[in-house]
This record gives sequence, C-alpha cells and structure tokens, in this order.
Amino acid sequence: MASTAAGTRPVPPTDPHRRTKLIAAGVAALSILCLLALVIIVAREQMTSPAMAVADARGGADAGDQRQALEALLARDPHDDTAVAELAALATAERRWREAAEQWGRLAKLDPLHPDARYEQARALLASGDADAATVVLGADGRESSGREQVLLARAALLRGDREAARRHADAAAAAAPGLPALALLQADLAFLAADDARAEALYTDLLDAPDTAAAAQLGLAQIALRRDEQAAALSRLAAIPADAGYQALRARAALYRQLGRDAAAATDLRALIERYGPVPDLVVPLAELTAAAEDAGAVRALRESLLGSGAAALAARHYLQAMEVYLRQDLDQARDYLGWSADFFAGRDLYRWMQLDVGARLGDPALVGAGVRALQDGIVSPLRQARAAAVLTAGARDFADAGDADTAAALADAALTLVPELASARLVAARAALLGDEPDRAEALASALLDDADHRAAALEVLGRAALRAGDTALAAERFAELAATVPDAGIGRYWQGVTAARAGDLGAAESHLRAAYTNRADPRVEAALMDVLMAREDWQAAEALASTLLDAEDAATRARARAYLGGLLRARGEQAAAAQAYAEAAATDPARAAYALAAADLFMAGERWTDAEQLLAAAAARHPDNRYLAFKQALLAQRAGRPAAAERRYRALLADSPGWALPMVNLSELLTEAPEALELAERAAALTPEWSDAQWNLAQRRAEAGDTEGALAAARAVLALAPEHAGAQAMVQRLGDAT
Repeated sequence: MASTAAGTRPVPPTDPHRRTKLIAAGVAALSILCLLALVIIVAREQMTSPAMAVADARGGADAGDQRQALEALLARDPHDDTAVAELAALATAERRWREAAEQWGRLAKLDPLHPDARYEQARALLASGDADAATVVLGADGRESSGREQVLLARAALLRGDREAARRHADAAAAAAPGLPALALLQADLAFLAADDARAEALYTDLLDAPDTAAAAQLGLAQIALRRDEQAAALSRLAAIPADAGYQALRARAALYRQLGRDAAAATDLRALIERYGPVPDLVVPLAELTAAAEDAGAVRALRESLLGSGAAALAARHYLQAMEVYLRQDLDQARDYLGWSADFFAGRDLYRWMQLDVGARLGDPALVGAGVRALQDGIVSPLRQARAAAVLTAGARDFADAGDADTAAALADAALTLVPELASARLVAARAALLGDEPDRAEALASALLDDADHRAAALEVLGRAALRAGDTALAAERFAELAATVPDAGIGRYWQGVTAARAGDLGAAESHLRAAYTNRADPRVEAALMDVLMAREDWQAAEALASTLLDAEDAATRARARAYLGGLLRARGEQAAAAQAYAEAAATDPARAAYALAAADLFMAGERWTDAEQLLAAAAARHPDNRYLAFKQALLAQRAGRPAAAERRYRALLADSPGWALPMVNLSELLTEAPEALELAERAAALTPEWSDAQWNLAQRRAEAGDTEGALAAARAVLALAPEHAGAQAMVQRLGDAT
C-alpha cells in the first residue's frame, strides 16, 4: 500500500449512486414548486370568482337585471360582501333610501372595518327622513365620529329641529376636518337659519367655485334674495343652476320656483327629474300638488296611477293624491279619510294642511281643524298663509253659525283666533257662536272689543243688543239697537231689532212702527215675519191680511207660499180651522221644499178628522223628504189617531230603530201599548232622556199607575207639577194617590 506525501488532501472514495440522488432531489423540488403554484392558482380563483360574478352581474342590461343577478349571488352565498356593497350602491343610486340603508347596514355587519358602510347607512336613513335612526347608526360602535360623520349628525339634528345640537356637531366637524366642503355648506345653512344673511351670503359665495357645492350655494343665495323680497335676483340664481345639477338641487329649485309662483318652471324641473329617475313619490307628489292647484283632478289621477313603489311611503303618497282627487270633486268625507291615511308622511306639506283646514271647516270637524292648526303652528308658515287659513276657518264658522250650530261655529272661530288673535271677523263670529250657545257674557266680552273697529262696530252692536235681550234686559237692548240704527241707518237692521225689543217689552205699537220702517227699507222675510206676528198679536186682522195679500202675486214660488202660510196662520188665529188647513196645504203645494207647511196643514186636517187629506198630504211630503223624521212621526200619529194601532205601532218602531234616543215616539208608543210591560219600559226611558219635558213625566205617571206602582206614579206626577204647576191631570193624580197613601 503506497504512502501519501505530507500535506496532500486525501481523495474520498467514489459514490456510485451520487448522480441518481441528485436527480431525485431535483424532481422533488420541482414537485413542491408545482404544488405551491397549484395552491396559489386555486386560492386566486376562489378569491376572484365572486368579484368576477359581481362584475358580470353589474354588467346587466338594466338596474332591474343587475339587482336580480346580485340577489341570486347572495342566495348562493349570503356572506358575499362584494354583492351586498353593489346592491347598496345600486339602491343609493336609485334613491331607494330605506333599501339602501338596509343593505349598507348589512355590509357593516359583514365587514365591520369597511370605511364607508356605517356612514352610507346613516346618509341613506337621513335621506329617508329618519334622523333618529341615522344618529343611532353613527354612534353604534362607540368610537369618536369623523368630521364627515359630524356633518351628518348636524344634518340629523336640523331635521329634528334642534339647531343648538346642529351647531355643536358643526363645531366638532370643524375641529376634526376643517376643509370639508360639506362642512362649509352646513355652516352657511346654519347662518341662514339663524337669519345671519350677511355671513350666510359670504359662505355661499365662497362655495360657488366648488363643483360639489355650487348648485347648493346658488339655492342658498336664492333663498336669501327671496327673504329680502328680491324676486328678480332669486330667479337669476335659480336659472344659474345647470340642468344636470343633480336630483337634490333640481328638486329644491322646483320648490323655490313654487314659492316664487313660477309653477310652470317648477313643473318643468319635476317632469325632467321624473323622466330621469322615474315616477317616485318624492317627485310625483309635488307635481301632483301643482296639478291640484290647477284643479285638474284627471291629471292628478294619472300621476297617482303612475307612481312606483309598494312601501309605506308609496302607499301614503297614493292616499295623499287620492285625497287631492276627491277634494277637487267636493267629496269632503272621502277627502277626510284619505288625509287621515296619509298623515304620517305628508301632514307637514302646505297643500295637506290647507285641505285639512278647509275640509275640517266645511265638515265642522273640530278635531281635523285642531290638527291643521297645530301643524301650521309647528311649521314655518308665513303670516300671509296663516291669515288665509284663518279666513277659511272664519268662513266655515260663519256658515255653521248661520245654520245654528253653536259648538262647531265656536270651535272654528277659536281655531282662527289661535292663528291670528287680532282677526276681527273671527272674533265677531266667535261672539255670535257664544250667543247661540247661551253664553251672553262671553258674547258681550268678545263683541265689546270691536266697538272701536269701524268695519265691525255695527255687527258688534247687534251682538251686544241680542245678548242684552237674551238676558231679559230690554232697556239695555233698546239702547244698543238704537245705536245700531244710528250707525247704519240705511240697512234697516237696527229698526228691526228695535221692533223685536219693543214687542218683547209689550209695546206692540212701537214694535209695529219700527218693523214697518225696517220693512219699508228692506222687504226682508225675517222682518216680514216679525211684523206679521205683531199685527196678529194686536189682532189687527185687516192689516195682517193686507200684508199677506201683497205677496200673493210675487214672481217666486217661495214668496207666494209664504203668503199662503201667513194667511193660514191668520185664519187659524181667528178660529177658521178648515180654511186655515186649506191655506197651509196650498202653501205646501206651492213650495214643496218647505216641509213645515205640510206639517201645519196635517195638524189642522187631523184636528178636523180629515184623515184622508192628512194622509195624502203627508205621503207626498215624506216622498220628497224621506229623511225628515218629523214627517214620519206625524204619519205614525195620524195612524194612531185614526184608529189604526197596528200601522201606528209599526211606524213608531221604525222611527225608534232609526232614532233610538228620540223620546217623542217612545211616549206615543208607550201610550199605544198601554198596559203591556213594554209600555212602562218605554215610559221610563223617555222620562230619563227628557227630564224637563212634562209630557214624558206625565206619561210615566200614568204607566206606573196602570202597573200598580202607586208610589212611583205619585213621584212622577209631582215631577210633572214641578215643571207645569197648572197640569190638571197631575193635580188630580196627586190628590187621589196622596189620599190613598
């Protein structure tokens, strides 16, 4: 074995498998690399396929197709935050604010770190009008709000009417992000609301060069010009807003055009927006209001039928437009119903409040009027509009006062005074209503305040005189009416009331003199009737007949009928019953609209037992006045007196079915049934309903006596005497039953 030299490196033994091992190692490394590539490819495919699917969905032909495709993706994978984000953006673009808020909220739950989800959810809620929910969303995670979120919080506070909170949030936004354009616009709006027009104008002017705020700034400057009554400047600002300014700007411009009375320009903007965004409630409602103002019910209906949407807001919008339709058709009861159904969404709108007040005033609905007045007081309403509303209420109050409805007249007049406390006409109607409602002290207080008002002094004197007459002070009444006669000598109203007062005081000669003077001045039916009453009270038959005869040849049927009714009264007073009945029957035939003539003639026919004549007359009158219960009662009474108890009972029961609280048919049916148990029940009910009516108490006394209730009958008879001390039947019963006990 040879030895190696010193320092020489030994040669390792040769490995026969070295090449094979190197090849195997290379193959293994290559396999690992391929496997890693495959993993990456699969992962990338899994990550990108939803985005690609969403992109495919976004590429749909229209928004509806896009929405359906995105919803299909979410049906497969409810956690696909990309699809949710696209749906939220789509709803926002289409201004479907409730849906947008729901989708943005869903995205915020799927991706709590999403930078915009909570903000966009709050913005959508605010756009839908839900300021409270928007505020809750922005404070949900407990972190400090960003500058743009503080701006939204300020807008929410403004929507709630809390300007102080809005200012606090604006200050916080300024500290967090002083350069936000939305903040500058908010500060300008706050200055405008605080009536600091100089600062607001400067801030709005600075925003005119910024594309995002230019249109809003022009709107603000237009409002300032409008407040200064510079209409030309306001219109110039509005005209400077471009047609592509966006939804909010053009909708606000349309509202300002309406305020300026430029309805055609407002309609043009609204129609352009509808063409661009579809017939959504936010656009259709103001356009329908413009159409309703033009009294075009058919066009309002067409707009209602075009409305999109099925949510609560869309349904309320349909009801609101239907209220406009039926209001224009004068169907006030239906208008009231539709206004009620749309109140939650539209009660703050001017037309809604106007319809609410007008419908309430014309229907005599104090609750509806009260709601309208509160809406006016809570809103920002110009003094001119408040005056118009008060005028509507006053006119309604006057109509109800003329009809004798004191309560409704008082409610409407008081509502008018709530809006405009110094409105003299409303104060006057309130005084008349107080007089009708037997409140002479209130009437006097209201009318006395108008004595120095030249336009209302005469009417105030009339109310004061009538209040004195109501109180039985004929001397004070005569004094007031003398002042009235001197104030308006050509009107005749003062002499009329002087005549009425003299008649009340028993001075029939003076009464005739005053009334003849008033009638000479103006041949008014009210004066004519009062003069006829005085002539008959004086038993001056010749003068009374002469007065009635002058009317027999009048051109209008109503006057001729009145003349025959006067003659009927005159003949009855003279004891000529048959002739009087004929005169009243002729009056009823001449003027069938007056049921009172037929009732008077029927009474006289029945008194003469002319049953057929009475029956024919009442049948004709009832056919013309099917809802007149007094005619129906008279027909029942006729059957009772003519000896047809079954027919009478049937008619009385029919009357009580329609008017279950009417004591008059109860008393008569009780008399008809006599000793039947029901007779006493009816008598008890009638007496309880009308404790001041002696006939009802007397009927009760008789029925109790028939039933053997001596003590009860005696108590009822004594109640009769408390009301009518000269009642002979009650006197006899008390004497008889008192002795028996």
